[in-house]
Amino acid sequence: MINKQYDQQAVLVLRLIEQLATPIVVFNKEHRLHHANEAFSNWCKQPWQILRHTSADDLGFMLVDNKWQLRDESFISKWQLRHSQFTMQEQNYQLLVLTNIEQVVYHTEQVAWQKMTRVLSHEINNSLSPIKSLAQTLQDMLKRNDEFANLDPALQVIIERSNGLMQFVNRYANLSKQFDVHLEPFEITPLFKSVSNLFDYPIEIKCSKLEVLADKVLLEQVLVNLVKNAIEASKSQQPIQLDAYKQSKQILIEVKDSGSGIQNADNLFVPFYTTKSQGKGIGLNLYRNMIEQQGAKLTLSNRLDAPGVVAQCQFYLH
Repeated sequence: MINKQYDQQAVLVLRLIEQLATPIVVFNKEHRLHHANEAFSNWCKQPWQILRHTSADDLGFMLVDNKWQLRDESFISKWQLRHSQFTMQEQNYQLLVLTNIEQVVYHTEQVAWQKMTRVLSHEINNSLSPIKSLAQTLQDMLKRNDEFANLDPALQVIIERSNGLMQFVNRYANLSKQFDVHLEPFEITPLFKSVSNLFDYPIEIKCSKLEVLADKVLLEQVLVNLVKNAIEASKSQQPIQLDAYKQSKQILIEVKDSGSGIQNADNLFVPFYTTKSQGKGIGLNLYRNMIEQQGAKLTLSNRLDAPGVVAQCQFYLH
């Protein structure tokens, strides 16, 4: 009776891991694939059912001194591997859970940036507001005295720079802003056409009749800015590509340019970092914030099919 209860619990565990978003795999006593979830299928880029009974070694896992490890060193730097054992129908099984370290680090960084932003915004605004107010007061006073007229341009510079810095700080605060998100299903093609009509530049649209569950206003804002970036990066009159397609349980929306590509991928989403002479280093972080609050993901990478960059928005099907 007790064994039967344990078996029922184990079956429930198998059903549960199928619903989880992190890659999970179960090996039998011969260390062959017994069960997994869809996240693991995405991790190994093919349905796990096809790989059933494949050895752990062939899947890139190895057992060293009773400790499971990843064979590929490039995966070790990105994925943390945890494991445990359980019994089902009097057989022992190994349960391996993969955790994306990059996502954990990114979340930690985001929290740190948000805390720092709140402190900086408060302190800088508190310092600039009285400086701007005093400069305006002095400017008004000196206007009535021609003797000090030559000071007016200097005071105007102080006022303008105070305004500029305050606007910059307020824009940067938007990196952690919580948007009023309204998710609804809508067709992607009309959205693509609406975005392309804003630019006097060749834009190629490739999209079948697909719907995405997203906030239309926020997504349009993100696409407008990604297309603008793509145009700035592309060679003269080389078309920008707007693509949308379904892959597994995701809807992927892409903006592709034909520029020189990403030179330093590590700094892409670092606040204040920019390669543009007039850039603020805020845009990509703000767009990612907009996308992530819709339950999606924004990535940028160099194209594999041609020179240039692809910005990809990944929306999960519900």
